[in-house]
Amino acid sequence: MNERGTGVYEIDRLLGINKATVSRAIQRFEETGSNIDRPGRGSKRSARTRENIRKIKAKIQRNPSSRKNSTRKIASAYGISPKPVHWIFANELKLKFWKPLKRHNLTKKKPSVY
Repeated sequence: MNERGTGVYEIDRLLGINKATVSRAIQRFEETGSNIDRPGRGSKRSARTRENIRKIKAKIQRNPSSRKNSTRKIASAYGISPKPVHWIFANELKLKFWKPLKRHNLTKKKPSVY
């Protein structure tokens, strides 16, 4: 409609779309030649970087059974949120989660002497 000479206000009224939305769509089409999103939009990776994945993997390999390998403790050690650390554990390093359960210690029964 814009290429045929229809103004922004007329397109706004005919389609029932906000004037600012129409203006942005026209500007995007003039810049890129289509109405697809521009590259580089969206949130950037800030915690799940290759460097953080490498650091966490190295820490776990040094001492795999340590209680210091919990999601919260690793997150606070590297200054990132626990959610990305959980994602790194599950999807990048393919680790399973488990929590040690408290159990009674089993001992051999002492023979009773009569």
